[in-house]
Amino acid sequence: AGLLIDFAVSPAHRSVGPALRLQKSLLARCDGRYDLIYGMPNANARALSRRAGMEEVGSIVRLVRVLRYGRYVRSYLPELLASLAGRMLDLSSSVSGTLRRLLQGRMTTVWVDAPVPEIDELWQSTRSGDCLLAARDTGRLGWRLAPTASRRTRYLLLRDRTGGKLAGWFACQRLAETLKVMDYWTPDATRGTSRALLDALAAAAAAIGCASVSIELFAPDAAMQSWIAAGFVARESRSVYAKWYPASAVAISRPPLFLTSADEDE
Repeated sequence: AGLLIDFAVSPAHRSVGPALRLQKSLLARCDGRYDLIYGMPNANARALSRRAGMEEVGSIVRLVRVLRYGRYVRSYLPELLASLAGRMLDLSSSVSGTLRRLLQGRMTTVWVDAPVPEIDELWQSTRSGDCLLAARDTGRLGWRLAPTASRRTRYLLLRDRTGGKLAGWFACQRLAETLKVMDYWTPDATRGTSRALLDALAAAAAAIGCASVSIELFAPDAAMQSWIAAGFVARESRSVYAKWYPASAVAISRPPLFLTSADEDE
């Protein structure tokens, strides 16, 4: 698959004609080289993408789970009431979360600063179903989420307390008080991630002082619903456009896509 990132047109030529020719030319050059081209054009470019031969295949949705409610209720209540209501909501959320984790069986969590070999072992031992997705291994993570001067990715590793075997991981970046999940993998990621793993993610985020956890995800309904069932709420979304090339075998079946922030160049 190829990812459409940016198109640049000089100010004097910013009309439909040059932009359309540019995109059509690129898509033509991809024929025979890729099975699929995808991208997330902004609102102004979507009509152009359709005219160039791409189609909207769905949306990547930002899902958010609130961990500390104080700053949210301040938008609706006076300061004194907001402070009291926020504390009550935080206490209720903490108690219910603790009880749920006790019933589920606690997970052990550890933060590391780079991908570890266990990530490869988990990827090789699990199946992705009929989804089309990028490899969730150390090679890709080291390339896509390499540290920069302004960006640092940490990896939350989750293990069953009894066995110690890796049960899942989340690649995260902290943005102010939000923990953003850039990528992740669990044994049933494309069919739905267990509530125990997502609760452990939320607990780990709360433990380092985050007020919320977020992820951008485009996945089959079962996978999306597992996050929503774990207390994540859908916020804004962005359209995903794609072009399948008829000469490729995969274009016949058109498998569902599984995309996260790590599948988009920023």
